[in-house]
Amino acid sequence: MGSMFENNAFVEYSNITQKKNLATKVTSGGDKISKWKESGFAPLLSKAQYICSLCTMYMLRSIVQTFRGSLACEDCYRQGLKTNPGFCPIDKQPIKEGEFFVDKAKEKEIGNTEIQCPHHQEGCTWKGCIRDFLREHQDRCEYEPTECQLCHEGVLPCHKDGHMSSCQGIFAAGPCIYWDAGCHFTAENNMEMKTHLTESLLSHTTLHKLWNNKIIEQFPNLTKKFEEESNKIEEISSKAIKPIKKRQTELEQKFQDLSNTFQDFEQQKMIADSHRDDFSVDAIIQPITMRMDDLDLRFQLHENTTFDGHLLWKINRVHERTLEAKSKKVTALHSSPCFTSRYGYKYCLRLYLQGDGMGKDKYLSLFIVIMKSEYDNVLKWPFQKKITFTLINQDQNRKNLVESMLPSADSSSFQKPKKDMNIASGCPRFVEINRLAPDGFLKDDSLFIDVEIK
Repeated sequence: MGSMFENNAFVEYSNITQKKNLATKVTSGGDKISKWKESGFAPLLSKAQYICSLCTMYMLRSIVQTFRGSLACEDCYRQGLKTNPGFCPIDKQPIKEGEFFVDKAKEKEIGNTEIQCPHHQEGCTWKGCIRDFLREHQDRCEYEPTECQLCHEGVLPCHKDGHMSSCQGIFAAGPCIYWDAGCHFTAENNMEMKTHLTESLLSHTTLHKLWNNKIIEQFPNLTKKFEEESNKIEEISSKAIKPIKKRQTELEQKFQDLSNTFQDFEQQKMIADSHRDDFSVDAIIQPITMRMDDLDLRFQLHENTTFDGHLLWKINRVHERTLEAKSKKVTALHSSPCFTSRYGYKYCLRLYLQGDGMGKDKYLSLFIVIMKSEYDNVLKWPFQKKITFTLINQDQNRKNLVESMLPSADSSSFQKPKKDMNIASGCPRFVEINRLAPDGFLKDDSLFIDVEIK
């Protein structure tokens, strides 16, 4: 009797009861704590720093730390900022963008905590870190309770057969459990339903067989529909790949053109060298060399250009370039021009290794420059996207330096460009120069600066 509805009688117990688990958060008080200790999560409970300062639940995913050292769930913190902008939701003191950051190190520390599966008392032998639990085991645990749709009790998978033989929901008043199969009897009480099921065993068996035959008949149609949908997906994928391949071909052609031009100039240089006694070699080589350098620079800029509002800029030969900055030979470095999207705002970064303005000789000064592009007429001005600068710490246990800014609508730096470059805007005191090597930002004579525009 139970075979027809046995597979459909159960749904995920966690979805029905909204049971708290590691994917969400668990409160830090009362009976729930005791249950967690019994479930193998004791390593978390002894560490108060794992508890959000706002919701008092365990922080298991994205974590925010303020410059004063307070911790909270990122969702809780940002919701608090929306409620009371400009003030820290934790200590109620004034706070600005850039004075709090997502603490990846703390998230990693919690993710590495060793635990047992919450269902180990039911027989699950899984052990591992919280990160692996969330990614791999949580949704696959064979001991996750499911809810019987008939009596609404939580039942382990290994107890399903025994439960169906004693489930009180089968005899509950209401429509017959074979209603979908064609039996439209409705009982007014439990006894009436029990009598109906006992006396209608033969008719229910027949209905059950017809129900199974109907499903079998529908199977070829479902298979055909699946194949049709698969073909549609394949066709859509093929259409999506075509423009990408076209763009790849165009870039390869441009590269080949540049390579051919470079070879032509190399050949001209060789000819000039062979006629050194006949005419002024310098007069010929100088414009060729300049042209070659220009082509090389253009190629590098094109190769490093990004179109998603995100740039990771590597600055190498820092010692040599610092000496050039001190001698005033080259005071500012510029990144490749980039775009916030394929047809978005054009920008580049400007870096002063010996500082600029109020940061001169003591700080690294970092600025963003909005540049003129062919798409400016179809963009919204002034530029209003959030800009986040990050100086990457290259040590093992790293803590990046993050600064964020929101453009001022009145600033000329973020108006529609009239020249090739607007006036730069950013952080004249981005970081003290004497911190670069000791704090792990400078490694192998290189710096890494990340900028993200949203």
